[in-house]
Amino acid sequence: MCGSCHCGSVRCLQHIPIHACNAYKAHVDRATVALRDARNAYKAHVGRATVALCDARNTYEAHVDHATVAVCDACNAYKTHVDHATVAMCDTCNTYRAHVDHATVAVCDAGMQL
Repeated sequence: MCGSCHCGSVRCLQHIPIHACNAYKAHVDRATVALRDARNAYKAHVGRATVALCDARNTYEAHVDHATVAVCDACNAYKTHVDHATVAMCDTCNTYRAHVDHATVAVCDAGMQL
């Protein structure tokens, strides 16, 4: 058999009756239609999946953007907090130093008086 009923080969026609050939062609046609339907259904499925994936990605990206903004806000708030704390610490340190300086001067004065 040549494998193709409608090829016109004498050898093919001798081994495959016409009705078998027609039945085979109908079978192939049905299989082709079924395959096409399956492909279209798959494409539709992939299309829907792709859309869902895009939506999920966009949602994720939006979520990440919001989270990033929130992290930035928190980071800025933390930095501001640290800056305020640093200023307060510097003020305290300077106050402490001034206090020590005054105490040292007072000690020196007291020493002089002794």
